Amino acid sequence: MSNGFLGAPKSFSSWVPTVTGKLSYTILGRTDWPRRCIYVNQIQSPEHCYAIFLQERFTHDFLLPFLGLSDRTKNFLFGLSFFGWRKPTIGRHYFVCIVDKGENFENDGEIKNLDKLCGTIHVVPATPNGKGIFNKLKQTISNLSQTKLSKETIEALRTMVIDESPLNVSFSLRRNGEFKLNQTDITNVKQFGMIGNKEADRYSAQMYYFFRDIVHNHQHHEAANDLIVNLHPDEGNDWKDKVYFDLFRRVIAFKRIRTDFHITNATGILAYASTFKKMFKPPSSGGDYYEKETIQSLETAKYELQLKQLRRSNFVATFQAWLFGLLASLFGFIAISGLGTEQQTNSIKVNETVYILTRLFTAYPFQTGVATTLICFMATKFLGYSKPEKKGYIKDTLRVFNYWKKSISVALQIITGMLILIIVFFLLSTIT
Repeated sequence: MSNGFLGAPKSFSSWVPTVTGKLSYTILGRTDWPRRCIYVNQIQSPEHCYAIFLQERFTHDFLLPFLGLSDRTKNFLFGLSFFGWRKPTIGRHYFVCIVDKGENFENDGEIKNLDKLCGTIHVVPATPNGKGIFNKLKQTISNLSQTKLSKETIEALRTMVIDESPLNVSFSLRRNGEFKLNQTDITNVKQFGMIGNKEADRYSAQMYYFFRDIVHNHQHHEAANDLIVNLHPDEGNDWKDKVYFDLFRRVIAFKRIRTDFHITNATGILAYASTFKKMFKPPSSGGDYYEKETIQSLETAKYELQLKQLRRSNFVATFQAWLFGLLASLFGFIAISGLGTEQQTNSIKVNETVYILTRLFTAYPFQTGVATTLICFMATKFLGYSKPEKKGYIKDTLRVFNYWKKSISVALQIITGMLILIIVFFLLSTIT
């Protein structure tokens, strides 16, 4: 077995987000992201703490994004080569996680429930031999679903994949989400040859993403954009500060985009950050963030979005009222003009203006519809329903009404409405 490291194997740390501060080990593997995880989970106690998880994943790292193409399409186009060069960490891979040990939590000499899981993670490139191993693993796991796993079975499964994996790592996971990963070895894998430290670190990050996806439920964000926490080199407690920074960086990134989706995501990730700080008490470097003020900012952003939605609803409602009102008036003119035909009684006289308007409506229906729509749009904007607080005449009117008592204000509004009705009836009376 040849080692491909240029230096010593590395250790990494990160966090599997959990807003409650306590992961559930019984739901490990219940995920369809990015594809269905095939697994046998028999994590019940330290004496019988075995599980195996298998998932097909694509780790594309192309020069161009090729937006719109599926992972399988990109793998078909660029699976063997990409403009003459190929990295082993690109393309289809099969990730395998094996849990073979559990540790109880001990507090003041008292043994508590299962806390820590330990095992190994392997990645098998989709070479012809790797595909054969993947199919064999799927069949084996399917047969083991109703069978009690044993140490011999776990070791046999590990032996099946360890020689085909460019990188094998050991890991540990605690209930609070603390995740440790240690690179163990790099082997000379067929078709890829030797890989170095850069590829090893890239594989380690992909292993963390794989493990996080089978453990973590994507509740406050889209799974496709789940890069809120990264894997960091294990250098004392610095990884805690870096994870805390990762969380707040995503909060700020989401908060800058004022949409319902992004503000909701920012609020959810902020809950993760608050939980993480309570459990691990970072940052030791003094780079703290103001969570309460951030929450107030998010609440303000939510209120602003509600105002925008209310303005949009008011604008649409007012526009529809104007549009349907004018259209009803047009049809009314057409109906009234029919009263002046020879078939009707001569006792009813119709104003000549109605005839002129009717001829225009019937001769130019498209132009009439466009003109009506524009008139309604301009009238709606003029009334200030889009942003009334920015309209001077709206503010002046409200200031006048607010100056008087409420009873006087209501009376003036009623009188104004009655005057408008009188004017409308007067205009209608001129038609006859």
